[in-house]
Amino acid sequence: MESLSPAAKPYPNLKQAFILLLVLLGINVIVSIPLIILFYALTNSMSYNPLMMLSAYGLTFILIILFGWWQKSRFLQKKYAFRFSGIPFIIYPLAFILTICVLFFIDPLLNLIPMPDFLYRMFVQMFADKSLSTFVLMSIAAPIGEEMIFRGIILDGFLKIYSPKKAIIWSSVIFGIAHFNPWQFIGALILGAVIGWLYWKTNSLLPGIFVHFVANTTSFVTSFFIDASQAKDLTTRQLIGNDPLYFSLLAASIIVSIFLLQYLNKRINSEQTTNDMSHIP
Repeated sequence: MESLSPAAKPYPNLKQAFILLLVLLGINVIVSIPLIILFYALTNSMSYNPLMMLSAYGLTFILIILFGWWQKSRFLQKKYAFRFSGIPFIIYPLAFILTICVLFFIDPLLNLIPMPDFLYRMFVQMFADKSLSTFVLMSIAAPIGEEMIFRGIILDGFLKIYSPKKAIIWSSVIFGIAHFNPWQFIGALILGAVIGWLYWKTNSLLPGIFVHFVANTTSFVTSFFIDASQAKDLTTRQLIGNDPLYFSLLAASIIVSIFLLQYLNKRINSEQTTNDMSHIP
């Protein structure tokens, strides 16, 4: 664990993280209202506008990352540096497979909470749009922005205050809450725990950004093959249409996920041991 000067304090703790979450919500409201008015004046329409969504999201996360970075630097009494250290290439294909498996076995959990019609209509508009702006929003802006704030700021601080288990769980809970709707909470909670574990093990934001990219891009690509307006009650089980095959894949996804987590743990520990030995004179 990184040593701190006597006067320095880790940031944030749990209370400060929830305050940061409220600041995020406030910034989003302050940023979004003028943009909605501007785009309405330009287009004379209140329908989903991918460029407006990207602009609001991008500006919101730039501001909240700057605020979190400023707070973290102030508490640490030095400029905080986000960790983008390189990781072994083998982690990327393994993380890809892990992400697909996790997405598969959390899919039935998502159906436990019915999606409200107003939220469903919003998702229909988003996934019906196949523009570059939507891709950039989902697959580039979201992975980078959210990982910097939820892992780079929040989890990084938690790991200096709490045990790794508590830090990862609470950061994942906050990540789920930050989606501001219960339908996305379960998926964000589980995927956030996987990403948080990877951040803790590798001390780098890169694997988390990659996993986040794979998850969001999978949703984006899937929208090309499924009519979003008819997808509310459509499950993966129904798409496969064969229960023995579906449950076999479900079991396999869980088993493969456990195996990959164990393998990644051993591989990363081995890499860290090798790196530590290389610094011994």
